[in-house]
Amino acid sequence: MSEPYTPKGLAAVRFTCASVVFAIAFPLAAASAGAGQSETEPHFVEVEAVETKVIDGFFVGVTELAKTPSGTSGYLTNNTSTGGQLCYVHWTTGQPTWIAIPAEPECAYLVELLDTNGIVVPKTKLGKKVGTKFFDFDAVPRKDVKVRHLHVDKRGEPAAVDYLFYPYHVSDLFQIKNPGRYTLRIWFQMLAFPRTGPNRRDYTNNLIRFPPLDYQLVKAAYASTNAVPGGRKVLTP
Repeated sequence: MSEPYTPKGLAAVRFTCASVVFAIAFPLAAASAGAGQSETEPHFVEVEAVETKVIDGFFVGVTELAKTPSGTSGYLTNNTSTGGQLCYVHWTTGQPTWIAIPAEPECAYLVELLDTNGIVVPKTKLGKKVGTKFFDFDAVPRKDVKVRHLHVDKRGEPAAVDYLFYPYHVSDLFQIKNPGRYTLRIWFQMLAFPRTGPNRRDYTNNLIRFPPLDYQLVKAAYASTNAVPGGRKVLTP
């Protein structure tokens, strides 16, 4: 059995920048400006998710927006199809706060798909675009890297759930030819703003890159999907 692939140099890391670049009030302005955009699902409390390790008080969960046995929509992690609509959500173990995440999939995360033998599944033309600018997102903001600002809370409190890859699915990003079980491996990153003093601008930019999250998927012998309409298009083939 081959060893699972891991991008070179990636682990649970954090980078800090002492220079004051972001005003502490910027998340409020950004959230107000984007209030009319359909970027996330409504706020939900109960979300079943596969989670990353907690780094500096933050963690990310991945789940599927699917039909429950009762026929309603819910967030589940069992028997997710490679054509299912994946979502992700950020949480904190501390007090509610603002964070910043990359707004585009080219910067937001790195992804790999492994088959049951741990062999990397080739990406499609569309899939090759995901993560191409992952390392352009840094503790020092760049004008050419778009960011989104989220208000995060503890697990169990209302949380905004974002679509992952929408309107596409894992099956659009990888050349999945054979039925069976697969592992989607994702690396997320975000910016936190820990306080360094009592004044408004007393804080630092803390870049957090989470250790990889492994999410189990299934490709059935016959094509099927639990995809739910909604969200926004962010990638073009």
